[in-house]
Amino acid sequence: MGRRPSVLRLLPAIMRLDAGLVLGSGRFLAFVLLTLLPVMIFTYVAGLFWIPQSWQNLRLYSLANPGVDVYEGLREKYLSVVRDLYPMYTGFWMGFPLLVVTSLVVSEFLAGERASGTFDLLATRPVPRSMLVVSKLAVFLIAAVPVLYVTYLLSTAVVAASFFEGLGVSSVARAVWDAHGYIARYVIVNWLYVFAVSCLTLAFSSRTTRSYVAAMGVVGYYIALNVTAGVVEAMIKGRVGELVAEALSYADFSYNAEVVAVRLLYGNLEPLGERLLAASFGASLTVLVVVPLALLAVTLALVERMDLV
Repeated sequence: MGRRPSVLRLLPAIMRLDAGLVLGSGRFLAFVLLTLLPVMIFTYVAGLFWIPQSWQNLRLYSLANPGVDVYEGLREKYLSVVRDLYPMYTGFWMGFPLLVVTSLVVSEFLAGERASGTFDLLATRPVPRSMLVVSKLAVFLIAAVPVLYVTYLLSTAVVAASFFEGLGVSSVARAVWDAHGYIARYVIVNWLYVFAVSCLTLAFSSRTTRSYVAAMGVVGYYIALNVTAGVVEAMIKGRVGELVAEALSYADFSYNAEVVAVRLLYGNLEPLGERLLAASFGASLTVLVVVPLALLAVTLALVERMDLV
């Protein structure tokens, strides 16, 4: 028997083949559209109210105060608003809506391929089975970066226009550039959240041949976890109940994404309020990075050993 080609040489080739399948699917299009949906709504509202009002106010102020640097006077307030949008960002882009659509996309990579028989056919080739999964996951995660970046870039541009449209396009562009540090932080945390949900979805996918069952497993896990945490905190009074609820919260990727986002944006966790004051940035970051990697390693090991129909 001939030797298997090097994995490092195989993966890019497989990814090129999978790129069209993953990025051309209706589920990935749904991921893109759902990610951009809040920005569209945000832009519509801003175009109707905030931007015209800003344009009028700043024009009048500039005429009444010649020589005054209006941009510098509003810069800190503008950056504060960009940073303080985190509840909306974590509530949608690091919460339940994106969890649902991510699980729908990733569930196709293994469970969906097995249901169609494609995975079993490809697994007969001299290629590690795990590479068939890793390739699609890598394509999706790489493609998610520009999608998330454009999402946060556009939402920041709407805020910038709502502040500085009256000063001209160059001031709006300057404002967006000044906020690029916050944009990068949002993208990093959101990508970690998508990565974590993707690995959890693959773990469910390894136990079924139906993609919708794997996606429902992820959604059910999220709902059951949050319901259980609420019930425990309500039924077990005192510090014990708080500790149990806090421990359960660390199993929720959206909770950890919020903790990491706030820590990166503010430098501390005070904006989380009393409910999450006991949160640990180190623990949340570990859950978003190490736990998904462990889940992925176990899933790939199962894939290599699973019986094919």
